[in-house]
Amino acid sequence: MNNAEINNYFNLDFIAKNPFNGQTGQRGRFGIYDTKRNGLRAGAKNQIGLQIHHGLRTPSEMIRATAPPNENDTAGYIAWMCDWCGVSSGQTISLLDPALLEKWCRRMVWREQGEEIYSTVTDGDWQQMVDDALEGVPASFFNVGGNIMGPKFGPATQPQQVTQPEAGIKSSEHLWTGIGAAFPIIMSMTGNLPPATAAKVSAAIIGIYVIARTALKMAHVFGLAKNIPDLPDVGQEVPKV
Repeated sequence: MNNAEINNYFNLDFIAKNPFNGQTGQRGRFGIYDTKRNGLRAGAKNQIGLQIHHGLRTPSEMIRATAPPNENDTAGYIAWMCDWCGVSSGQTISLLDPALLEKWCRRMVWREQGEEIYSTVTDGDWQQMVDDALEGVPASFFNVGGNIMGPKFGPATQPQQVTQPEAGIKSSEHLWTGIGAAFPIIMSMTGNLPPATAAKVSAAIIGIYVIARTALKMAHVFGLAKNIPDLPDVGQEVPKV
């Protein structure tokens, strides 16, 4: 089946709830997208979502989630992706690296649709896909150069497909990112207080922070805070924003 006809270059299943931009219907199990741009964007967003929302970090984890052995030559698929991208199956990667994201998605579309259809996607299409897919990703997930994944969300799962709301960065994301960034600054200010007072203030701040972080982790586990970055452990480096 040629799903490029319905602008579904990654063979994404139809998403009934919180679909990606541009999904207009379904053909069989697959979603129909209104434009090539939205179809490519959805596929790339879906791959990024495997990392951000489900904690999948290696090519093996990601391909097994989207191309399970009961439907695919999963081992061959993993080797196909790794050979093109220059990585190993168990290597931690980040699709927040724009260059790797493009290579990863190019190879996946070639695998899913074949070389003839792959060749109809232009370099400009791929660049637009990268720009669209990375738009709206919280800044706290990027390190210097965008090559390192930031906070990890909850326990890893093995989803067939990721869905995500299209509301962009919400104010709650800014709130939690701000708390994470402000924590070490506030703690450093206690050094100007008398030792006894500083100890009490520090203990109170750490207590509040730990409670907030625990509550957020529980929200991640129950799927209530998928779009809100996690807070770092006390003493860990705060992700750069």
